[in-house]
Amino acid sequence: MRASINTYEPVYRPIGICFTRAIHYTHRFIKHLTETGFTEQQAEALADEQVRFINANLASKEDIARIEAALKTDITRVEANLKVDIAQARHEVTKWMVGVVLGVAAVQTTLIVGLLSWLLQSG
Repeated sequence: MRASINTYEPVYRPIGICFTRAIHYTHRFIKHLTETGFTEQQAEALADEQVRFINANLASKEDIARIEAALKTDITRVEANLKVDIAQARHEVTKWMVGVVLGVAAVQTTLIVGLLSWLLQSG
């Protein structure tokens, strides 16, 4: 009977000097390979290489902590740049608003003076 990959039980295999925890279904994987025609030596070699491959490609807690620290630094830098951009935009808007208000006031004053002048000459 052929073993299903989903029924494999995880085991932890040492790699090199340090023990890296990599979930791998070694025993049942080897059993499945031998049942399908591999020799036990071939199955063990394949399982060991898969463990090495998985361990080489898994992120360690240190890798994740380093990436997290780098992301936090990037986020802090982006937030600081955003605050500067917002302050500059506020300054530009204020400058334009003051200009518009002064322009409107000048036009209104000119119209009022002109209207008063016309009324005084007419009356």
